[in-house]
Amino acid sequence: MRNFLLPLALLLSYNALGTSLLKEETVVVKGVTRQYQWAAPEIKPDTKYPLLFAFHGGGGTSAGLDGVANLVDKALKAGFYIILPDGLKRRWNDGRPEIDAKADDVGFIDSILARFFAEFAIDSAAVFSTGISNGGLFSFRLACERSDKFRAIAPVAMNMGDFLSTICRPKPVSILLIQGDTDPLVPFSGGDITVPFLPMTARGKVLSSDDTLHYWAKLDGCSEKIPAAEPLAPSTGALKT
Repeated sequence: MRNFLLPLALLLSYNALGTSLLKEETVVVKGVTRQYQWAAPEIKPDTKYPLLFAFHGGGGTSAGLDGVANLVDKALKAGFYIILPDGLKRRWNDGRPEIDAKADDVGFIDSILARFFAEFAIDSAAVFSTGISNGGLFSFRLACERSDKFRAIAPVAMNMGDFLSTICRPKPVSILLIQGDTDPLVPFSGGDITVPFLPMTARGKVLSSDDTLHYWAKLDGCSEKIPAAEPLAPSTGALKT
């Protein structure tokens, strides 16, 4: 989908009111207290449920993400458990050496998964991740490092990290990539990630959107031919492939 996603990316970095359906929890990971919110669908006997993680963008919060995207209501209506974690200092350690993040975010997600597998009727073959910007790149990292746990990811406004692509050796993980072809922060054609108010700060590089699709298609044993884009509707400017 090649539509302009910058307004969505900016909105997801702001705080918004959370939903009353969410429960707030903490877990200690290597001596650091981490926070997350979660909600459960209507539970039926002898049924296992899919699980969705949703990661905010850099500078954002879990409440802000749900406030804009309304993910909780959508997930619960579809019969999913949903978890919205909060990154330390509002960011995720997404595998870019340039951001020098020290947080054990993968360990954080491991701890949450261990709890949910133990306490709730989670379908271990139906665990998914989505995220925007920094949260999208962290979803790529989880697909690389925890491909035995995640069935599919759906990064928004982010391509595969260039450095991450050199060390990623996962089992097949399905990918839904949502990126704008005029995104001024994460270039559709690949290259340097830029932040307008940090113009001289290295933020790492990404593959192009097409190379990201080729990369994962090869890993997943799929055809590497990318279908031609077709307009969804004249009024929206959106494209489908």
